[in-house]
Order: sequence, then C-alpha cells, then structure tokens
Amino acid sequence: IAEQRLRESEEKFRTIAEHSIIGITILQDSKIKYANEAMTRINGYTIEEMMDSTPLELIEQVYIEDREIVKNRLRRRLIGDQNLPDIASYRITTKNGEIKWVESYSKTITYQDKFADLALIMDVTEQNKAQEKLKESEERLKFLVTNNPAMIYTSKVVGDYGATFISDNVQKKWGYSSEDFVSNSEFWLNHIHPDDKEHVLSALSDIIEKGLIVIYDYRFKLKDGSYRWMRDESKLVKDEQGNPIEIIGSVIDINERKIAEQKLK
Repeated sequence: IAEQRLRESEEKFRTIAEHSIIGITILQDSKIKYANEAMTRINGYTIEEMMDSTPLELIEQVYIEDREIVKNRLRRRLIGDQNLPDIASYRITTKNGEIKWVESYSKTITYQDKFADLALIMDVTEQNKAQEKLKESEERLKFLVTNNPAMIYTSKVVGDYGATFISDNVQKKWGYSSEDFVSNSEFWLNHIHPDDKEHVLSALSDIIEKGLIVIYDYRFKLKDGSYRWMRDESKLVKDEQGNPIEIIGSVIDINERKIAEQKLK
C-alpha cells in the first residue's frame, strides 16, 4: 500500500509538473534527475540535454557575474545552513546566448526514496525590465521636480487649504522642509503676507466654486524672515462624480520681476 501511495504521489507530481508554467528540476546524487517542459522554455536546453547535468555544469549556465551567488548557495546547502533563504534571484545565459533573470526556490525533498533538491525556477525577466523602467521613470521625475524652478503641490479643498504634498525643492527655495507644510495644515496660509491673504482666499474660492484655473500673486515669508513675491497657478481636481478632490498647482518665484515692475510705475 505504501509503495502504491508513493507511485500515485509521484504520478500526481509529474502531472502537475508537466502542466506547470514554472520550471522544475530535481537534483539528486549531484545530477539532474528530473526537468519539466517549462524548464526547456526558460533555458533553451532540451530535457535530454539537462538530464544528468552536474552542479558544475548548471553553474556554467548562470551569468558569469552571478555565479558566485549560486556557488555560495550550493556551499551553504551542502553544509546544511538553516539560515539560507529559500529564494534567490540571479541571471542565466540560455542555450542561444540570451540573458534572463530568474527566481529560484529550493527545497529538500524525498524523491524515489532518497533525499533530493527540488528547484522551482521562474522567468522574471519581463517583470525586472518593467521594474527597472519604473525606477528610471521615478528617478527622472524626481530629478525634474527637484531641479524645477517651480514648486509642485497638492492641497485640501476645504478649511485652511493645507498642503497634502509639496515637492522637495521647497527646502532650497524657501528654507522649509516639505514636512513643515504637510504636518501643519495652517503653515502655508500663516506665511502669506497679511496684506495679500484676502486676495489669495478669493482666488482659492474661485477655484473651488467655478472650477477655474487661477493664476495669482502673493508675498510669502521665507525661513530667513524675508518676503518674496510668488506666482501660483492652481486648478481643481474632481472625481468621476464631479466632486472636488484636491487642488493641484505650481509656484514660481517672481520677486525680481515684480520689483522691476513696481520701479517702472
């Protein structure tokens, strides 16, 4: 009965493995004893070519810069390191020379009455490319925002119109951190020149009530105590039902221009 159950278990494993989109290999007695079809699609080698491959031959398929990672994992498995992570990420070189990123999950199992190493291999090349593109895009955006002469912000549509976000270049421009604005909803209004506050509140009211894109100027108190003229361009963002969500805008320093205009008057 035990032998029958073992055979049934192995048959179930093979059925699942053959229909899996994840590459599966079993290493036993320092040789590959099983590989599924998905593995052939990942590395380009036939099952026959993979069978009886040794660990050394498998390491040669690993991209040269990542081989030490895999060698180190094999050494740690051989000495029974309990702290070895089950999952590893590295590159392989396929039969036709293509470089792919894979994630490997390894586990010790019993296969045909003997201990063996089961490895599940997943091709994550496209996911890694997408993540890399996203990272590059985020870095470009961060560079543009940080080095932009304008400060980008979002703010509440009610109450004191407190900032919910402001770009990090505010520190360089005004001397305050973005956290100063976000953590204190009254921070922005409290630093507008008293003579300009009524004008600013009127502009914000037009944004909310009329849904206009509004451009307005005001003096803002910097951390050093001085006031400088700013030009703010703001618009209202609504949800699908037409309800106001937030104000989004940008602020630029127009102090020199404003002073020059005043001198001409």
